[in-house]
Amino acid sequence: MIGPNAEELGDRDDVGTTMESLEEVIETARLSIKDFNVKKALTTFAGIRATSNTNDFIIEESKVKGFINVAGIDSPGLTSSPAIAEMVVDILKESGLELHKKEDFDPCRKAIIIKKGTGFKGKIDHKDPEMNIICRCETVTEAEIVDAIHRGIDVTNTDGVKRRTRAGMGTCQGNFCRSRVKAIISREMNIPVEEVTQRGKQEESAPNRVSIKDIRTIDK
Repeated sequence: MIGPNAEELGDRDDVGTTMESLEEVIETARLSIKDFNVKKALTTFAGIRATSNTNDFIIEESKVKGFINVAGIDSPGLTSSPAIAEMVVDILKESGLELHKKEDFDPCRKAIIIKKGTGFKGKIDHKDPEMNIICRCETVTEAEIVDAIHRGIDVTNTDGVKRRTRAGMGTCQGNFCRSRVKAIISREMNIPVEEVTQRGKQEESAPNRVSIKDIRTIDK
């Protein structure tokens, strides 16, 4: 994975990619690693995030007492998230909220993805869910997908499973496993398989993205 870059856009729904932006990503990445092979690229993607007009994160109590604004979290937002959480707790304390420590809080969360060593004997259509390979590119099993579905947040689309387990992120980009993942979601969530979509109840129109064939020509 290489990237990302960041640019301001006027359309909050634009998640397309352009040749110019991809060239920028590749040229910047080559400053660190010169010899990666662009011809091995599988896909491109983009996301939208809100940005502030303050050139900084907005973390403060709003005019509504006890309502905290945490907005405009640009880079390095992920790295900053633990510190942001502590800052919000301090703001809530200063606001007068009485806080009680949860004595049985467990900060450790068991991973969904199970590491598979050389002795892993899984195969496609295996009767054992822990051995039944659904995504052959990423070696994701049925048990891992079921685990992801029942983690407390309903997962009713294949992209939700992909982001949690990597099923569909491999070389074939879900062409092999997507229908199998849909069947598992249908079974586990007790919904008709035709209601299981790729992105959610309201499928987004396909974004304007540079084709993989074009990406693979960018190899300086």
